[in-house]
Amino acid sequence: MSGLADIWIAILSGALVCAATGLAMAAVRTPLIARLRKVQPALRAAILLAVITAPLAMALATATFIALSSHGTAIDLVPHHCHVNAAGCVPHTPATPTPMLSLFAGGLLTAVLIWVPLMVGVGFVRMARALRLLRQASERHGDAAERVLGTETPVALASGLLRPQLFLSRGLLLHLDASELAIVRTHEESHARRFDNLARLLASALSLGHTPRSVRALRQELVLAQEQACDRIAADRFGAVETAETLLKVERLIDTWSAEACHGAAFVDAPATARVKALVAPDFAPLKRNAAWFAATLLAVSAGIFLVAEPLHHEVETLILILQG
Repeated sequence: MSGLADIWIAILSGALVCAATGLAMAAVRTPLIARLRKVQPALRAAILLAVITAPLAMALATATFIALSSHGTAIDLVPHHCHVNAAGCVPHTPATPTPMLSLFAGGLLTAVLIWVPLMVGVGFVRMARALRLLRQASERHGDAAERVLGTETPVALASGLLRPQLFLSRGLLLHLDASELAIVRTHEESHARRFDNLARLLASALSLGHTPRSVRALRQELVLAQEQACDRIAADRFGAVETAETLLKVERLIDTWSAEACHGAAFVDAPATARVKALVAPDFAPLKRNAAWFAATLLAVSAGIFLVAEPLHHEVETLILILQG
């Protein structure tokens, strides 16, 4: 490293990568979502979480690589200047950490270091408060693990982050038979085992760089993928048709219910039409093909970061040197 200025340059380069990645994903959001709809739900949920956190993750990877690089590697692709004497390069004195550079780059780093833990902390507090209120408004149902809410509105949700708990309403217990309740329980228990609420929180806290519209669209797709994954687990145990019929029955019973009010994964979080189609007429590409596509994309992104890091470092440093006179 060349010192403090190199760290600031690394942070500014990471910020540019973050913004560029978010804008690029906004441009391809519609075809990307259409492509992901062909991926099996469980894998799609993981991919969507990676996509949502990609701008920030790529920014951190780029900044780390630049900050730790010797800047004299074989991939020094920008010919107009470099940190070592080499053919076609004009060596220069590294940029100095001026107060303005330190204030700007340090401010960006401080904002990220404050924002991400703050959003995660707020999410944990809200979920803990919601879970406490749900427990106060419910009671144990015999020897069952779930708790029963004293409302006639049909409700089924898993609330909590690290140890999610299942809540059913009295209205749901009255309207569903034993086999239908078993499907609902299996679905919600799957949310708990998969830590879907935690994934939603991370998707919200680590979505820096995306446009607001992209965040909303990708989070909706994440919720749909999670619901379809849990539907499939229930269908594998009780049958696809039976699971689809239970889903439609619960949806018809519910007039207005928002899982966001309790910060949990509710049984009817996502549109029923797409979930029923995924159960009774699945149209997903083979798992191996999707996994290979995901792995190839990760490798391509990693290679892209490796190749763009040094040129980006030089361009940012050149601009800073110009501004410093």
